[in-house]
Amino acid sequence: MGLFANKSGGIFSGVINETIREKDFSIGYSKDSFTSGNGINVFDNSEKKRQAYEYINQAKQFVSEGKDIYERAYRQTTTYATETEYKLRQHSEYKQRLAEELGSNVKGTLKNFDDFNIDSRIVQAPTINNYIRDMGVFQSTIANCMPRTEELSLFESFMDGVDYYKAKKQRDEARQYKERMKMERDRLNRRKEQMSEIQTFISSEKIELDSLMFKVRKMTEELNSGLKKSSFSKEEADYLKGIHKITEHIVNLLSTQFLTDSLSINSKYQQIYDGVKSINKNLPNAPSIHDRSTLDVIKRIVDGTIVY
Repeated sequence: MGLFANKSGGIFSGVINETIREKDFSIGYSKDSFTSGNGINVFDNSEKKRQAYEYINQAKQFVSEGKDIYERAYRQTTTYATETEYKLRQHSEYKQRLAEELGSNVKGTLKNFDDFNIDSRIVQAPTINNYIRDMGVFQSTIANCMPRTEELSLFESFMDGVDYYKAKKQRDEARQYKERMKMERDRLNRRKEQMSEIQTFISSEKIELDSLMFKVRKMTEELNSGLKKSSFSKEEADYLKGIHKITEHIVNLLSTQFLTDSLSINSKYQQIYDGVKSINKNLPNAPSIHDRSTLDVIKRIVDGTIVY
């Protein structure tokens, strides 16, 4: 049977056990001595068989790690997308309420002073339709950037055989799969960063608009209190023009598209918002028609030097 004795007296069969290591043959034997009857090197076959199993195990590990990498990123991003969509919807409804207020209270005050030459039409409340488009852009972009990745059909069931070359190829493709999942994770993380920027912008914008609208309301109330007078001063006329100009900027902001198709803030929207922030920054916290600094700011708002 072609039997060989090992150092401890045990018996090896003609087909060498796959656990034999190459170093076992360094004492007294060469690998060339171990051949089958048809001249095939039995040691090489055994080693390749062992290596093939190792390749298959490595391939399984790569696929498992790749799936885990993507699934974690996917779950985190979908959760973030849900939060962002909710905040976008809330903010859109908030801006709609501002538009309605501008179309009733502020417009009513301007209408009452229609005899003044305010050098412009009475401000109209915008019809906020852009928020519908913004929501659609967000939803479609997120849906398109977050497909469920499908594993290669090769990985649906790893081969049962121990073909060395096929196993090695499968290991290499599994490694490539893991690298692709890392790239997908990075892509999803970039989308998450964009959504974080949107959430931050929304929070900052609401704070800014709340502050400016508080000032506009105070200015409007102050003018309304003098409606019964028979004549009005130049300061009151300038004050009225200031309210109109500030409101015009807010209306322009509310009427402009917020998001682009790539989920970035629209550059035109950003420009208008920067103007609104500049107005709010320069306008006193408690504006008054009797305050010279307030009137100076109003004049600069009207002539555009504050905004630009």
